[in-house]
Amino acid sequence: MERWRWRDGDGDGEGITQLTPQQHKTNTNTIQHPPNSTATSTPPLPLPLPLPQVGKFDGILGLAFDELAVCGNPEDGGYISGCVPTPFGRLASTGVIDSAVFSFYLGGMKGGSDLNGYAGELTFGGYDEKHFTGDLTYVPVSKAGYWQISIDSLNVKGSDDITTDTTREVIVDSGTSMLVGPQDEMDKIADKLGAKKMKSTGEYVVGCKKDLPDIEITIGGQLYSIPKEDYVLEDGPICILLMLGMDLSQVGLGWILGDVFMRKYYSVFDMDQERIGFAVATGENATALA
Repeated sequence: MERWRWRDGDGDGEGITQLTPQQHKTNTNTIQHPPNSTATSTPPLPLPLPLPQVGKFDGILGLAFDELAVCGNPEDGGYISGCVPTPFGRLASTGVIDSAVFSFYLGGMKGGSDLNGYAGELTFGGYDEKHFTGDLTYVPVSKAGYWQISIDSLNVKGSDDITTDTTREVIVDSGTSMLVGPQDEMDKIADKLGAKKMKSTGEYVVGCKKDLPDIEITIGGQLYSIPKEDYVLEDGPICILLMLGMDLSQVGLGWILGDVFMRKYYSVFDMDQERIGFAVATGENATALA
């Protein structure tokens, strides 16, 4: 076994790598996979509860491009890029799935203290038409690594674009719960929504009965609207904006379109053609993109 360390947006962590090749079984196939790794310590979340109690999951299955997969120790020669394929890349290269495409339908989310989602689905090898309405609209990946694309603008409905030339590179990420963007731009959104920032947590709170406008994101000339019910979470007597200010400029990014965006828009990640497709996810009031 080898020991290794990593650093990500949440902090530092440590782990061990199992050198013996592993087998991953599906209903009909066994996938021979290169050595895998297990985290022995993870950075604390900025929450009062430990990670398993909040997220209720056992680990992370990275679905970015192989370019982002690294191994090694930053304190012992640095990271090595391209040294190991990702599990999804392996699925595609070994022919277990027909095409290097996966799709997310995040379903809905309950508010209050119960954050359990429901009716979600992750599809490998294609997409499921029953989970979206209308046609898929594809946009090209601007840089393979993360699922990174360029946006045209982002604004509160009825207001001007708040982005700049340096903040229009974004990633679409199911592992990020919120809509994340530069602090100054996020403060502008909160101000237009009449939300107040909590100094202790950095969260924005707003009156639950307040009539709030849509958040509008234009990508490839297509308008994607996010209504109040998708970006506000009721937490007891208060409502919290599912938005967070964070400086991502060090990695060349402006925004992260997390679950707030993906819950509204069914998302198809096409690794073969390096593109992402979006369509309105099915729901009680789903209306196809114009």
